[in-house]
Amino acid sequence: MGPVAQEVGRLQPAWHRKSTCVFHVPRQDESLLHDQPRWFWQVEVCPAKIRFFSTATRRVIEAEPCFWKVPVQRMELNPKQSAATVRVAVLVEGTEVPAWVACCIRSVLATDCVNVCLVILNPIPTSKGRFLTRLWRNRRFISYKLFGLLDRWLFKCSPDAFATESTDSMLSGIPRIRVNPRQTQFADRFGDQCVAEISAHQPNVILSFCHRILRGKILDVAAQGVWSFHHGDGRQYRGGPPGFWEVMERNAVTGSMLQVLSERLDGGKVLSRSWSATDPTSVARTVNQMFWKTTQMIPRALIRLALTGSSSPSEQSGPASMIYSRRLYRPPGNLEALSVVVPHVIRAVSRRCLNKLRREQWQLLYSVGPELPREMRSMKRLRPPTDRLWADPMVIETNGKVYIFVEEMPFATGIGHIAMMEFDPDSQQFSTPQIALQRPYHLSYPHVFQVQDQFFMIPESSANRQIELYVADRFPFDWRLCSVLLKDVNAVDATIMFRNNKWWMFVGIAQVDGASPWDEVFLFHSPTLLDSSWTAHPANPIVSDVRRARPAGPILSVGDSLYRPSQDCSRQYGYGLRLNRIDVLNELEYRESESAFVTPEWESGLYGVHHVSHGGGLTMMDVSTRTWRLPRFTGR
Repeated sequence: MGPVAQEVGRLQPAWHRKSTCVFHVPRQDESLLHDQPRWFWQVEVCPAKIRFFSTATRRVIEAEPCFWKVPVQRMELNPKQSAATVRVAVLVEGTEVPAWVACCIRSVLATDCVNVCLVILNPIPTSKGRFLTRLWRNRRFISYKLFGLLDRWLFKCSPDAFATESTDSMLSGIPRIRVNPRQTQFADRFGDQCVAEISAHQPNVILSFCHRILRGKILDVAAQGVWSFHHGDGRQYRGGPPGFWEVMERNAVTGSMLQVLSERLDGGKVLSRSWSATDPTSVARTVNQMFWKTTQMIPRALIRLALTGSSSPSEQSGPASMIYSRRLYRPPGNLEALSVVVPHVIRAVSRRCLNKLRREQWQLLYSVGPELPREMRSMKRLRPPTDRLWADPMVIETNGKVYIFVEEMPFATGIGHIAMMEFDPDSQQFSTPQIALQRPYHLSYPHVFQVQDQFFMIPESSANRQIELYVADRFPFDWRLCSVLLKDVNAVDATIMFRNNKWWMFVGIAQVDGASPWDEVFLFHSPTLLDSSWTAHPANPIVSDVRRARPAGPILSVGDSLYRPSQDCSRQYGYGLRLNRIDVLNELEYRESESAFVTPEWESGLYGVHHVSHGGGLTMMDVSTRTWRLPRFTGR
């Protein structure tokens, strides 16, 4: 009997987990799951049938039971939940907005479970008076303003998060109102008439893109409150300006968060947190990257709200997260600006001069033994020729032989390829590297793995904006492209593993241009390796922290535990290596906890360590060093 597959209406789901169980689903209906793009939430509605909810199409698919078993989470539909989608009001300071705000609004409009029902225009009060008058009014901050102009001129960002864009076309046809709140020095309070007019549109959420603080009844109009960004880590930096003090105080990371506004400044519920790397030389570049990344926080929170009735994942709170003990940061006055900017400029110029004179070279480390080394200083160094680097080693053992695949990049071309060398366990010698895979674009991170008698490789090919899967016709050479797993994506260091009858893929992704793929790691799964329609995990991104997001090698199995290696790219690219134990991995949840942190401090002259692989009694890692570009600095 063929499967019954019918659409049974549009729902606004809000369910809670009951228990884990196994249902019978027809094999023919497997295509129903993978034809629906990306997101799925599975719900059991009666003993004889199973329904699948797609966040992409906002529809439920019903299928008859048969003989094919898949594990799912048993859910119950909340009968009291309204069938409407999330209604959103957008609060902006005018029709001309910064590019990052326009990007965020476009992402919200493209989210199927969202209905933008109202645009609220809250114009900024313009500074009146002539240029000299305004200059005199801001005379206490002239040093800070001049530094900002110079920084943006020296370090031009592309795409620029603060370039002006018009929202007229994208928000056309949506009702809009203009408000004139009562303004104090820093805050706005909406009058009763404005509040009533906004309430008439029944928004579930108000998205505020205004710089000024909101107070009063407007905070209670929407059932889910007013959502706003704080571009800074609220546990360390409250006030502003964004990114400035993180650079001046040489903090390795710059935080950002999406929160629900309350009467208490930065005291509302936190919906999402993220951390990106602080650029040690430029506030403009630090802020530009951070603002681009935060554009995706709101669509993710809205999807969570539509699916679960909650806008944020559970976050543990305690005294450490409740008490803020640092000062309230403000734009620096002239003397304070000079006291922090002058040392910063000296550091930035020195750093730039040293980078001109020195070149980064990645080298390999190795250790022979059945387990991972317990001390980094026990590992031996394998140095490449001075005209190239070796990085991202991947160890593969087969038929009694041990092969190491590495990224090899000649400095003359700047385009990496995948090289292979063989290790002799008896003599502990490595063969001369040979090119295994070369493309017209840069390749790195050769993730090689075996499936029965076939060998596959996923090299990093972000320069080609896709995740490519190769198969070896004659291992370890003759690699042939057999599938493209994800297309048109800025993705790095894809790492595959097979677990619980599924293929799982961890990969660093930048969802928008201007963001960094170092900051967030995404998880996908598929029943077959060659499938080009991988399903995204509903918790994506599973990590949004530059200190532990980007993959750093294959998943390691130690005893009964699995460990995901990740890079710490906060201080610089590939500064440190973390081993994260995978605590929970299924189609609905992912959790990991840090078990070890390796930093390049066991020997002088080391600057980074960012990859680990183990197999065939051999552990391989890589390490960053610096070499002088000019012969006269080499001591020759």
